[in-house]
Amino acid sequence: MKNHILSLNVNGRMREIPVRIKSRARATSFRLWIDSDGAIALSKPRSSSESDALKFLDKNSGWVSEQLSAWKPKLKLSEWLAENPRLYANGREWSVWVGKSRTSPFYVADEGKSEIAFMADSEEGLYSALLKFASEKLSEDARAAAARAGLTFKKLTVRDQGSRWASMSTSGTLSVNWRVLLLEPRLQNYIICHELAHTKFMDHSVSFWIFLNKICPGAKKLDAGVTAMSERLFSIA
Repeated sequence: MKNHILSLNVNGRMREIPVRIKSRARATSFRLWIDSDGAIALSKPRSSSESDALKFLDKNSGWVSEQLSAWKPKLKLSEWLAENPRLYANGREWSVWVGKSRTSPFYVADEGKSEIAFMADSEEGLYSALLKFASEKLSEDARAAAARAGLTFKKLTVRDQGSRWASMSTSGTLSVNWRVLLLEPRLQNYIICHELAHTKFMDHSVSFWIFLNKICPGAKKLDAGVTAMSERLFSIA
């Protein structure tokens, strides 16, 4: 990844904005977005030159200025949970409490009361503890959904996927964004079923949507519901 500096007019004044250019092996086109720290991110096909990437950025400088004008710093996970002390997993709502720990990050869950305490000494530690909870609970939910649909997958990983909710690899790995924990159960189930349907159809063809509606009725409406939540939840760092 290479870094550059771009001078742009943002909200009426010139600013020096960092630009990060990333090569992607599977990319077939250029892609621009604003990173969580306000820097410009530009991905390019590995076969394209850095010069071509900068030309693409120059052609889209107006769009970038508009995006930066509207950009707001992301909320910290601790800030979000302080205002919204709840997560969703195993088809139910969990009450959340965040505390300090002098040891390695960990969590304690009361299954009977659907309560969970995350203990950490830093933002990174809180995130680490939450990922452990997410990996355990979302794996259980995905296995249950796969069994109901008569489908299988090899394993589940939980990551911060930037702007994606989930993905399914051709090798059968289901990758889920940790923010899925912030969605109510019906939307969580839709995301999981959507990716499970890709074990049969690795596209978004008519056949894919017909099959998805069989294992998750009302898929299009649920998809719109997820989209409506995306901007808000992807504002969390």
